[in-house]
Amino acid sequence: KLETRAQRLVELDKVMLSIKLQVYIYDCNGHLTDITNAIRDEDYDGALGIFGLIEEVVEDMRAEERDVFHRNADALYLRGRNLFERAQRRKRISEFQLIVTGVVVTEPNDDQDDKAIINDRIYKEGDVVIDEATELEIEGLRIVQIERSTVRFRYEDTEFVRELRAQ
Repeated sequence: KLETRAQRLVELDKVMLSIKLQVYIYDCNGHLTDITNAIRDEDYDGALGIFGLIEEVVEDMRAEERDVFHRNADALYLRGRNLFERAQRRKRISEFQLIVTGVVVTEPNDDQDDKAIINDRIYKEGDVVIDEATELEIEGLRIVQIERSTVRFRYEDTEFVRELRAQ
């Protein structure tokens, strides 16, 4: 009887560890969902703050003895870190003051470049955008495409559009 009870306690311990791992994963997945929703709602500061909660859960998971906790902690951290970096980029993009006041689109067979007036400067596709305040290039920010009523930009690996402002 004593051996049977000891075996049942060992099995119960395994079940408890499994449940503990699932609770950690559940909590972290909830935080990942919250970050995703904050980014979608353009609440970038909120998304950046939620990443701290993920770091806390990951730290607790890494404090566990079993390797399965560490592997899951690493995977959850990477997912959270990717979302954190996306929120940082999106926040930076939201801070750019890019006012498109004019667009000139040429005929397809014309040798002239399409041009756009952004913040009172003339740009063509491929140009790096200049910061109005510092007169320096904004590192990583380029004009990708100029169309009739929009300009497509790329900042690092994220593309976004600004529409021609009605005058």
